Amino acid sequence: MGGSAFRWATGRGAGLPMIALSYLLAATCAAAANDIYVNNQTGADLNAGTADAPFRTVRKAISVVAAGDTIHLLPERSVYREMVTIQNKRDFKIEGHDCVVSGADPLPSDPAKWEKSGEALHRIRLRATSENRHILVVNDRAEMMGRTKYNLGPLRTAARGGDIEAIRKAFAAQYPRPADLKDGQFAWEPVDAGSGWLYVKGPLDNLEWAVRTQCIYTNEKSENVTVRNLHARFALNDGFNLHGAALNYRLQNVTAYGCFDNGISPHGACSFSAEDSRFWGNEMAVGNDFLTQPRFLRCEIAQSTQEEVMTIGGKHLFQDCRIRAAGPVAIRLAYSRPGRDRPAALREIEMAGADPDMASQVTFRNCIIESADGKTRRIVIQPGPAVAFHNCTFKDMTFEADPAASVQVLDCTLDGKPLIAEGIKR
Repeated sequence: MGGSAFRWATGRGAGLPMIALSYLLAATCAAAANDIYVNNQTGADLNAGTADAPFRTVRKAISVVAAGDTIHLLPERSVYREMVTIQNKRDFKIEGHDCVVSGADPLPSDPAKWEKSGEALHRIRLRATSENRHILVVNDRAEMMGRTKYNLGPLRTAARGGDIEAIRKAFAAQYPRPADLKDGQFAWEPVDAGSGWLYVKGPLDNLEWAVRTQCIYTNEKSENVTVRNLHARFALNDGFNLHGAALNYRLQNVTAYGCFDNGISPHGACSFSAEDSRFWGNEMAVGNDFLTQPRFLRCEIAQSTQEEVMTIGGKHLFQDCRIRAAGPVAIRLAYSRPGRDRPAALREIEMAGADPDMASQVTFRNCIIESADGKTRRIVIQPGPAVAFHNCTFKDMTFEADPAASVQVLDCTLDGKPLIAEGIKR
């Protein structure tokens, strides 16, 4: 009997039962997959996570998600005020139903909860936020008062000294005097190391204050995760912050706006695709670290205060994308090998099983790269990555390419005229 069974499985026609077995296994996995429901208005984390008894937080849903499951965030277009962390999970989906994950919490609209400091000027005492980063949200619009992470150096120096008067002086140099604020503007005045006064000019309705560092964050190991129709807003750091060994992610119709640092920030050696997505109104739209391998397909990258795209290694593809630069740099491409001074990055690369010496390649294909307002913006290319521009249209751009940089240009135009690689190196 055993010999007969062996011949049936391995002899002529053996493919049929093996295929049948594969279908059986697939069906078993599909049967085990669940839809997990989250509703932050009607749910409770003690519920079962079903459509009739949803969880309240995304945190709870991710804690129980298994391979094949789909997490649904409801009601559609609602706001989730929590940091979504994905860690040591794989093979699942998040269907956001156009919900927003926000780094900000509402401020009171009742004037009695504020101190009046002048005509249409109020102040409220709040806890200090991470790294002296501040975002006031006014009617869903991020206001940062022109501050970026690049100009926080004097504050870091003062904070290390621990002198509260030096800290107050450093803040005073970065904000207008409260009496000089215009409607919708704010200033921060530290009281001590852990708190300060937030001054706001104008109406107190529809105000929010950023308190969380990330919106969607990955850590340690995670793989084969799809995130659809989910939107990140007002993080003190990044909207989508991919750390650890985050491998083979797929982001579809996601957006990130109003973050103090990056809209999307991949680290270590993570890999993902972002499709039909939009990253705008952040300090930097796309900021990459070392050996990441992203693919941006049909994305809009725009309106950053500093740079739209920055890579320092890895293999990148931007295809059918539109990059509209509002800051001084549209694209900055460089290379830096992760060294002993970046042990966390080396650990992430090791977790991902990547080669720390992986060659860097950046390709732009069928892209429009233009100034958002007609003023000339810069494209900076340093030696290290192999850069290719194929069938791209450039408008109001100037190139700063190192003579030693590796740049390939094919069927591209700059302000309506043919662009060749020899013409962009200086």
